[in-house]
Amino acid sequence: MKENTIENTITIQDGENTNVEVLPTETLSYWGRQKSIFLNFLFIGFTAFGGPQAHIALLQATFVDKKRWLTEKDFISLFGLCSALPGPTSTQMVVAIGFLYGGYLGAMIALMCFQLPGLTVMTTAGVLSHQSGIKNFLDSPPEWVLSLFFFFLSLKK
Repeated sequence: MKENTIENTITIQDGENTNVEVLPTETLSYWGRQKSIFLNFLFIGFTAFGGPQAHIALLQATFVDKKRWLTEKDFISLFGLCSALPGPTSTQMVVAIGFLYGGYLGAMIALMCFQLPGLTVMTTAGVLSHQSGIKNFLDSPPEWVLSLFFFFLSLKK
């Protein structure tokens, strides 16, 4: 394979002389890319709320529009592939983007950083609820939960 750097893209020329546009060039080393993956996906993990649709939009805004790690065409193709696979599309997109930019290690770092904030919050909530003596949430739900339940029941009428 031959690499030619032209206007922030790498063009790979294969044996049949067809050009394929891939990731933008940066002057980052392998470990610099891993650090970039770590910081970007940790930020997304802490700020991405709203479900998979919000995650996909945030990934596109970050890695297509801002960072230019992927072209829009590549992002759409990747989204189509991840949507066809069973499982959470946004998580598969995170792993795929991490893999494309940083290899296998980049994929693992991206997944860990994307999942770490949720894992931390849920583990903390579980530990705190256990320490506070709540054995079963449904045995003694807080008053605000009951009030929301009855409010939504009243909307049904």
